[in-house]
Amino acid sequence: MRKRWCALAAMLAVTAACAAAPASAQDELRGEVVLQGRPLPGQEVVLHRVRADIAGPMARTRADRQGRFRFRLPPRDTGAFTVYLVTTEYQGVRYIGPPVHPDDRPAAYRVVVYDTAVVPGSTSPVRLQRRDLILNPHPAGGWEVHELLVLRNPAPRTWLAGDWPVWSLRLPDRAAHFEVAEADFDANRVRRVGRYAAVLAPITPGFHQLLLRYRWPARTGRIRIEPRADTLRLFLRLPVRPPQDWPPGDTVNVDGDRFLRVVWVPAPAALALPGGAPPLDPRWPAVAVASATLLLGAWAALRRRPCERPSCRC
Repeated sequence: MRKRWCALAAMLAVTAACAAAPASAQDELRGEVVLQGRPLPGQEVVLHRVRADIAGPMARTRADRQGRFRFRLPPRDTGAFTVYLVTTEYQGVRYIGPPVHPDDRPAAYRVVVYDTAVVPGSTSPVRLQRRDLILNPHPAGGWEVHELLVLRNPAPRTWLAGDWPVWSLRLPDRAAHFEVAEADFDANRVRRVGRYAAVLAPITPGFHQLLLRYRWPARTGRIRIEPRADTLRLFLRLPVRPPQDWPPGDTVNVDGDRFLRVVWVPAPAALALPGGAPPLDPRWPAVAVASATLLLGAWAALRRRPCERPSCRC
């Protein structure tokens, strides 16, 4: 639990824009729990304090008949990074309100919750808005693959896994060393099931991000794009000659390394890879860092957008 909250603290550092505009110091936090635009009475709400080194619950109360709640905050600690947030659990899903800094006084603090529904079949109602693929040669041959996935739940409800996962992604054949690097839902509930990366965590309305890593031992071949993303962006470390059926791309420089960036809108059903990985760079660890920089930059850019959904942990 502590590890999960520390990860949340790191995420909050780049989501501070989602909090209200700063004003005079506050000694209490007032808000409401909302379902479908209407107050939800009687919900238990929990106040959490998040610092750079530790985080945890501070107080509990219940929302009144108008869905309102109030927490008194401790005196401000000027010597440490601190934010507060409120959580509540509804229909088995935990929802997290926006982070609040000690100097902030939100005009309207809301913890928004949603009704839930089980995914009805093998076709997920969650869309793949964007897929970023970064390919680097691996010292043992083949490719080291990093993926940033942007999911979108357009429905006014939170989807739950039942007989089928909430969402899944087909991995390349023979993909190995699969790892979930980060997610803005419960990353422990993203698992490899055969050829697929399956999301078993609830997915709330709005946009979500998922960061994956794996190795693909093949030096050439085709990757099936399933499901097809609205936008596919591929970053391939140079020097390399792309397949002839790829559209024109441009060059991106990251920490001294050059990547070819190619964009498809929408994504193709399958993607051919170059005829062979480029020669292995003796600076391979540094090249891997450049890949991580690309992904984290994209992650942070998406995080800086205005909040479009409530956070969720289950």
